[in-house]
Amino acid sequence: MKMFFSFVFVLTFSCGVFAERDQNLQFEVEEAVVDADAAQTAAKEEKQRAKEEKQRAREFKTESEQAIAKAKALSEKASKSQIQSEKEVRKSQAQSERYSRQIKDAEARQAKAQKQIQLAQERIDQAHAKQAALLQRKKQSDENARKLNEQAILLKRKAKQSEASAQRAQLAAVKAKEREKMAAANLRKVRAQSQQRVRKAQPRREATD
Repeated sequence: MKMFFSFVFVLTFSCGVFAERDQNLQFEVEEAVVDADAAQTAAKEEKQRAKEEKQRAREFKTESEQAIAKAKALSEKASKSQIQSEKEVRKSQAQSERYSRQIKDAEARQAKAQKQIQLAQERIDQAHAKQAALLQRKKQSDENARKLNEQAILLKRKAKQSEASAQRAQLAAVKAKEREKMAAANLRKVRAQSQQRVRKAQPRREATD
């Protein structure tokens, strides 16, 4: 019985350790998935902002080119406004160059955001792979726990059977002891009766002699 309870305790402790390790690993996987999703969302938002800035820069560039064309037309039509037109041209050219730089910056940010999205996707894939491995380990742990539980039930059943057999044997021993006592008492009674008969018979024999 002591060996049985010790075995059940070890089984229970082992199952608890497996469950705790699986739970810690599950927490790590969930945190990794959450971090990866957050990084992917931030990267997508950054990519969208870069795209919008690029579109605005293109619109500004188009407007500046239109302004340049308009300034050139005004310069050709009116020599009096030639100086002012040249200023507008230079200003528009400077704006166009600035917008071009903004477009390049937006493209660089967009590329960076795309890279961040790829990295986030890789982290998500790794988290999913880790989660699949965890599920496999959990499945194996559940199977092991089920087998151990079946073994514990079988051992408990055998222990009950052994205990019942011991009780039956003990009861049989008690009954046998009682029968032995009764037999001894009967034997003593028979001996006493025999001795009494012998004593009663002795005077008769002496009288006959």
